[in-house]
Amino acid sequence: MKMYTVLKSLLRSTSGNTGIIFALAIVPMLLGAGAAIDMVRANRTQVVIQAAADSAALGAGVSGASQESVQQLARDYLEINGANDALDIVEEISITRSEDGSFNVKIRGKIKTSFMSLAGIPTMEIVGSSQVMSTSRALEIVLVLDSTASMNHEGRMEALKASARDLITQVFTNKAENTYIKIGIVPFANYVNVGLGSRNQGWLSVPADQTTMQTQCSDSYPNATYSNCRMEPYSYDYVSDGVRVVGTGEQQVCDQNLGAKVNSCSDVDVGQKWQGCVGSRSNPLDTEIGSPNVPYPGIMGVYCPSPITDLSDDKSALIGKIDALTATGETYIPAGLLWGWNMLNPAAPLTSAKSAGEMAGIQGKKVIVLMTDGANTLVPNYPTHIGGPSAVSNDLLDDICDNVKQDEIEIYTVAFKVGSEEAEDELQDCASTESMAFDANSSAELVGAFREIAAMLSEVHLTKESKLIGGKNG
Repeated sequence: MKMYTVLKSLLRSTSGNTGIIFALAIVPMLLGAGAAIDMVRANRTQVVIQAAADSAALGAGVSGASQESVQQLARDYLEINGANDALDIVEEISITRSEDGSFNVKIRGKIKTSFMSLAGIPTMEIVGSSQVMSTSRALEIVLVLDSTASMNHEGRMEALKASARDLITQVFTNKAENTYIKIGIVPFANYVNVGLGSRNQGWLSVPADQTTMQTQCSDSYPNATYSNCRMEPYSYDYVSDGVRVVGTGEQQVCDQNLGAKVNSCSDVDVGQKWQGCVGSRSNPLDTEIGSPNVPYPGIMGVYCPSPITDLSDDKSALIGKIDALTATGETYIPAGLLWGWNMLNPAAPLTSAKSAGEMAGIQGKKVIVLMTDGANTLVPNYPTHIGGPSAVSNDLLDDICDNVKQDEIEIYTVAFKVGSEEAEDELQDCASTESMAFDANSSAELVGAFREIAAMLSEVHLTKESKLIGGKNG
């Protein structure tokens, strides 16, 4: 009876039970609170990792660069966005390009836990992934390309051909099925060549070729002999289309014994023929493409670049035209830009383009890519172009740029080794936006500029992303 009374009194006593119960309960309470803190950190890390993956994928998708460059670009985005710092352990960073043109970025790593480690969970795994697709939209693109004599130096023409080929290839590679895309080419120098086949068009005025038969005589030395031939150094220093060309080389020099002179004569055609070159209509029509009743003047007896190539979706044919480009003459940029504008207008003289309404109906846009390696060296002496102060031609170029943009045509400009701050400023002002003006000082930079333009013409969007995968016992 006495023992029962003692036990009963102990059970009724509450003086020590509260402390014992609280001590037993505080451990899971602290673990729960700590786990919540760890989860908050994990979620914050996931946000950083996902943002890094999205930025890396988008950056890779618009770069238009090679696989190696894409890998480095994506890693740079990850570092900038703090992915490496957010994770305690980085286990995987992968950037892959699929056959369908998509870019896939995956980041996997771990963060160390604080309180959850007490429950045997020392780390939590964080995974972020993202995918972007580059898709095409309806486009009409005209490449207005400098084909002047200065492009013959320092490998400039070959760099231009490589860049233009790459842009054409990339645009058609990104092309979705049944998407309307056409590209045209307008080479320019002193004049633009509209092609001999245009001679009888109503929008063009070309005089008849004038040739006469004349007898021309010349001296020759058929019995000349040469001895003591040797290689001797020589130097050159001249200006070609505003570009100073300086260098040295070797040439063969021989002692000559010309012998008796022989005079011979022959009948030859002498006169002026039209080679496809078109000059400028009087101002202000040299900054406009309207007034169809005022024809464009054909210029006789001069040579100009390769003929223009009207809008086409034949990739192989377009690349063939790029490969056939030659460089001659001096720089008159307004002519090139004006005929690029003509090519994007459905009215005569060129009629292949869709109307603005038709392009709007298929959510398309019209684009000019204007590339030059120098400032204007010619001015109009209507209808021809002659040497003169560049300020005159710059003012005309400004007017054409403004008119083209008012016609809802986007302009990208590329200054290639221009070396003139004034000319670079002109091209920057001509571009539709600051980001659409490029300055390339090397062949590699020119290729990169054209690749970036091609990528900008495509629509890049996120197609897949994943969130926090979860925590794992480390």
